[in-house]
Amino acid sequence: MAGLVTGSELQLFESGEPPFELHRPQMGAENVYPGILIENTVGNPSLTMIKRECFSQVGGFDETLRLGQDWDMWIRIARVFPVGCVDRPLIRFVRHATSLTAGQVWSRYSSNRAIQRRYISRLPNARERRRLLFAAQSMNLYYTAAALSDMGQSRRASMGLAVAATLLDPTYESRHKAGLILRTMLGRNGFRQLSRLLGRG
Repeated sequence: MAGLVTGSELQLFESGEPPFELHRPQMGAENVYPGILIENTVGNPSLTMIKRECFSQVGGFDETLRLGQDWDMWIRIARVFPVGCVDRPLIRFVRHATSLTAGQVWSRYSSNRAIQRRYISRLPNARERRRLLFAAQSMNLYYTAAALSDMGQSRRASMGLAVAATLLDPTYESRHKAGLILRTMLGRNGFRQLSRLLGRG
């Protein structure tokens, strides 16, 4: 029986870009730990339904964390309880062009890195620790590169982070990493036009 259930979300853009569905595939109650240490696969707290007994067993949100309190909670729940997912959008999430600054992006990077190290370092198997550390840092670099690219920050910095993410772990989410490198090279408009052309083909 799942302790936590999440779902997909529909992302809307203030800029007028077409809506994007962040898809999370349906699954029954599954053990997702320690895979959830790589990235927050549960998503926004507004998506989640959580059994009360989860909080009694794993505690409340860690208020010492400035960012990532939700992900830290999902990790602690997934360590004890199975997690489920509904294969349909449960919320509409509006993204604003001015919702992030470069400083916030790097703060998120540091927070994610600290959370990953907190839990991965406790795993007893050295090979598993190494695999997860590489995959986790790869995705941390990927999301940082994507955020900087979306904000129109230095293309060279975004490209460097995207390439580093791919080299660090070329197997995990390889399609998304390749897409980010291409989007950073072409820019958002160029990448969108190419996607439309390929879609028509």
